[in-house]
Amino acid sequence: MNQFILRRFNGTEIFNVSSATVTAKQSDEGISLWFEVETDSTAIQRNSDTESMGGSPNASFYLIVNDIEEITNTNITIPTSYNNELQDYVTTIYYYDHNDINNNIISIKRVDSSSFYVKWNGTTMDCNFYDGSKPETQIEIETIFNLIE
Repeated sequence: MNQFILRRFNGTEIFNVSSATVTAKQSDEGISLWFEVETDSTAIQRNSDTESMGGSPNASFYLIVNDIEEITNTNITIPTSYNNELQDYVTTIYYYDHNDINNNIISIKRVDSSSFYVKWNGTTMDCNFYDGSKPETQIEIETIFNLIE
């Protein structure tokens, strides 16, 4: 737990989570929840093609709920990063460049009044080959997100 894993075509990259927060704001549509996760710049494991580049991935996803209790113990599927109804991206990754996260399966469990255990799986374009010539990277994030209101 507390890791951000990228399963790339040429091996697995593993990072420790340095920060995981969920920001809650009241909006016209309900409660907007912005989940953001950042990693340490020192990787546990890197692949040879990114080792000299440094960098650390971060990712986020966005939900709108009527009540935070709706996500107390739930599984959410977000097929594509771009939400046509909101006309915005609701899942993103930054690792050398901004990219979509698609095929999202997110499990959320309430730990206590101010934290959520989240296991998030998704796919994105490879971080070092942006031309689609490599298979998609599998993303696995598992950590505790702390609520900021």
